[in-house]
Amino acid sequence: MPADGPLLVAEEDPDLRDLFSIGLLASGYSVAPVSREEPLQRIQEQKPSLLLLDLDEPAVDARKLAQTLRQRGIDVPVLVLSGADQADAAAREIGNAEVLKKPFGRDDLLHKVRQLRAA
Repeated sequence: MPADGPLLVAEEDPDLRDLFSIGLLASGYSVAPVSREEPLQRIQEQKPSLLLLDLDEPAVDARKLAQTLRQRGIDVPVLVLSGADQADAAAREIGNAEVLKKPFGRDDLLHKVRQLRAA
């Protein structure tokens, strides 16, 4: 995926999704928020440089999404956003993923985003 593509934010909580999006926009990133829909179509359309994925998003099965992306030859890094204990195991299963444990601060989010986009 291109390093200049938007950041796709798939977060269950609309307030958090807006907060993340605003913080990323204020830091100069192009952002495409996704609410309660399968992000696969948006990934194919917008070719994001990074997918920020709420592991607890009920409308998105993170593991199934990652498997589908691999099957279609789509390689996009994933930043798993979660407070769940199983987040690290899920990130390993997803592949090409890092975890940012909730709660986290804006600086933590920006650091992870920079790190993953540079990889």
